[in-house]
Amino acid sequence: MEFDHPVSSGDGNCASQPEASFRDPFRATLLGGALRYRRLGDAGVVFDNRDWRTHVLSAGSAAVLELMLEHVPHGCMSEAELGDLLLAELDLDPGQTEVREILASLRKLGILA
Repeated sequence: MEFDHPVSSGDGNCASQPEASFRDPFRATLLGGALRYRRLGDAGVVFDNRDWRTHVLSAGSAAVLELMLEHVPHGCMSEAELGDLLLAELDLDPGQTEVREILASLRKLGILA
């Protein structure tokens, strides 16, 4: 089962994002179909339809993406909001080097505005 779940338009404008119906955090279509995500063991895989590239997400990156998908009704959040969510839900400090690297990888894919 696939569904539209735009996480970010890449322009940082969360207000313009449509409501997303959350069904399965382990399989999602992101950015209006530009990216497809699927859980693969502890990690995750993102396929980019724009350039036909496949990106393997670490277990940490997959957990952060799935947390976003579970908690954001409109599918878009700022990095500050995500930092608050990471601290509250996973007890992760967004200032830690490992967490900053995860956020950078999601930003590079266009998932995090």
